[in-house]
Amino acid sequence: MADASGTTQPTDAPGPSAATATTAATTEAPATAATTDGEVSATEGRASQAKSAVADQESSTPSAKPRAKRTTRTAAQPGKQRARKRASAPKAASVEPAVAAPAAVPASRRAPARRTGAKTSSRSGTATKTRALARGTARPQVLPAKPRLPRAGKTVLNGLGVPVFGARHGSVERVDWSSLAADYRRHPVLSYLRRRRWVYATATTDRLLIALAVVDGGVTGTAFCMITDLRTGQTIIDSSRPGGVKPLVHVGDQPAQGLNANYRLPGTEYRIAREPDSNEVRIAIRLRSTAESLPGLRWIPGIRRIPVARDLPTASTAPWVDVDLTLEPTVAPPLTAISKVDADGGLVTSTVKTAAMNAWGTVTIHGQDPEEAPHTLSLDAGTGGMDYTNGFLPRRTSWRWAYTTGRLGDGRLFGLNLVSEFSGIGDAATENAVWLDGALVPIDPRVRVIFDRRDPHRPWTVRTVDGSLHLHFAPLAVHDEALNLGVLRSRFVQPTGLYSGHIMVEGERIVLDRMPGVIEDQDILW
Repeated sequence: MADASGTTQPTDAPGPSAATATTAATTEAPATAATTDGEVSATEGRASQAKSAVADQESSTPSAKPRAKRTTRTAAQPGKQRARKRASAPKAASVEPAVAAPAAVPASRRAPARRTGAKTSSRSGTATKTRALARGTARPQVLPAKPRLPRAGKTVLNGLGVPVFGARHGSVERVDWSSLAADYRRHPVLSYLRRRRWVYATATTDRLLIALAVVDGGVTGTAFCMITDLRTGQTIIDSSRPGGVKPLVHVGDQPAQGLNANYRLPGTEYRIAREPDSNEVRIAIRLRSTAESLPGLRWIPGIRRIPVARDLPTASTAPWVDVDLTLEPTVAPPLTAISKVDADGGLVTSTVKTAAMNAWGTVTIHGQDPEEAPHTLSLDAGTGGMDYTNGFLPRRTSWRWAYTTGRLGDGRLFGLNLVSEFSGIGDAATENAVWLDGALVPIDPRVRVIFDRRDPHRPWTVRTVDGSLHLHFAPLAVHDEALNLGVLRSRFVQPTGLYSGHIMVEGERIVLDRMPGVIEDQDILW
């Protein structure tokens, strides 16, 4: 046991305070007993007179009911009567005897200390230990977990079918637009063409950053995965495989428990799922040999400079990349934002962002030579986050997005989500927020992202109009997609790199020093 000063006292003998209290009780006991006997005698006399008066009054009152005759008291009852009389005595005459402090419990009789953390099993192995370690340190240290925002409901609509616009603390259970009110409803064909769903996930360790997504664009879809070595800036994997159509591409309507997203093409498989009774999001990616690796195609001049062409899927069964990643929520709550999009006659969309998640898993890279042993990279002890978006977006959609999550220098969990110049939303974005341990704090929606579009490898700047945030982003690697099919065009640039700068969060200056993250410039006609 430790005292107030932090000094450890022996646990098998009473401390000084207990001994002092015991001595005081022993010396004061006789005087207390004498005083109490006198008080009881006087009190008994007054009680006897009061009883006689009450009896006379009852006998003289015709309406009074006869009282039941008291039974003879047992030997143990006088003590109880004396205690009741002592309690009814005047306060000025009441004296409370000193009570001795309880003696310390010997070590041999103490209950065993309760274990914390996850149970260890031979099947879970290192992943379970990693999860238990991350859980043990994922507790609020500065800001309480008191919600700064209203709590999210079960769905994105109220009882009248009107979207519940604004930011919410936590995640909705389902995104269901089927009962959308008439003011926000569009023709079924237009709704189908404008419906967009995607799941994006990222995880960071001290060495790796992985970013991946499954996109259901209505008519068609895509999926991509990029892995960057944070120490060298080398791109380990950069794969983008568009062209999937239903039912080979699917993103469900549940952003939390029950989450389900799939993407399949020949030689390509993405699975993102969270079971209804589980907190763990499991991600599995299986990529097989690409067009770039096939004999005869790898020597075509210029194919390496065309990302879509060099990464065309094939029917080959030769493995290339296997990713197994698990993300688990911590004290950091999800953020739900429902927005009105002032474009194409008025649309609505929703997003659920999550940060500061525990992450663990592996990345296995297979060589072109079947006899070459695969190379496995660890994602254990990582920090991750997710973006689930489901809504109706305009035919021409553009935005800039900045995201990072990890641990600060003092060990606190941190996350940052910023969107800028989203088509039809502009400076009214409600998803801009900071996660600091268990606190979710909204920040200025007026975000500016400054960069050189001709050379995304150059540094980027992110700031808010109110001056509370100013960050520099140093790219390490760039995922770059460009497609122009006339009626369908896209320009998607997402560098991975390091954030440095400061953010003011409720009066506290938070400093980021080379925290890994992603930044994005998206401009698409779909």
